[in-house]
Amino acid sequence: MGTLTHKAGVKFLKGFDRSMLGRQSGMDRRVHNELLAIFKDEYRRYGRVRTSRHRVNSWYTDLRNRSGPRWLRRSVSLMTRQTLYDLARHYDQYVETEYLKACGAEPYPEWGEPRFRKHSDRISIPLHITHDNTVGNARFLDGRTIRISKMGDIRMSRPFPTTNYRPKTGRLFQTEDGKWRITMSCGVPDPEPYVGTPVVMGVDRNGGERGHTRPTARAAAQGDKTHAERRKDRQKGAAHSVAPAEAGRQEPQTRFKTVGQGAEARRQEQAQVRRHPPHHESQKVARHSRQLHASGV
Repeated sequence: MGTLTHKAGVKFLKGFDRSMLGRQSGMDRRVHNELLAIFKDEYRRYGRVRTSRHRVNSWYTDLRNRSGPRWLRRSVSLMTRQTLYDLARHYDQYVETEYLKACGAEPYPEWGEPRFRKHSDRISIPLHITHDNTVGNARFLDGRTIRISKMGDIRMSRPFPTTNYRPKTGRLFQTEDGKWRITMSCGVPDPEPYVGTPVVMGVDRNGGERGHTRPTARAAAQGDKTHAERRKDRQKGAAHSVAPAEAGRQEPQTRFKTVGQGAEARRQEQAQVRRHPPHHESQKVARHSRQLHASGV
């Protein structure tokens, strides 16, 4: 399954609490800066940082319910947790980048150190969109309307492609000109295999005999025939090409009629070789006689 990003403009419907956007952004900024300060201090002291989700969840739960201010409990917990997850992943990538640089390697991509958020930063709210019985802080009412927890309903400028698509995460943010936009990450199913009319396919033996892949005249003429019909045509052509050669060919004659005649003929040939040896055998005999004469034997 692939991933597709869907982006659209946003219109706040009647009853939407726009003040909650600022409060939620302020609470996220508070916990983001506190956790980032802890990460920086750990990295400065020990050279490593624990950025697991278990550690982040434990720290945020204690801050929200015990050690932190009471107004943190009015925030949307899933939005704040997603902000902290993003920070932990970013800082982990930054530590890995610094380690590769110390080893002399060139990291790609290169992650910089996360920065503290300012009050003047534009508002950006992460969303977990509910689908297929999953837990989230936003859900679709129809193809264009989304209901956000503790805030209200918004309407997108263009419909979401709901057919066979599954929204995963989203982000509601404000642009430089003051307008609001929403981006969503969607799961796109794999394309289904094509099911059509079966086509009979075969191999043309004459297709590449001249060093190129263009079909020959014979292949073009047989383009509408089936594989079995083309095979019969090739067999007929082979029979016509072999017939003239077989017409002038004579049946080979056997040298001997029986096994006894063949054995007798081989014995006669061996006796003739002994009486009249080949040229190289006669040279050996002459060389041997000269050696005996030179030695005085």
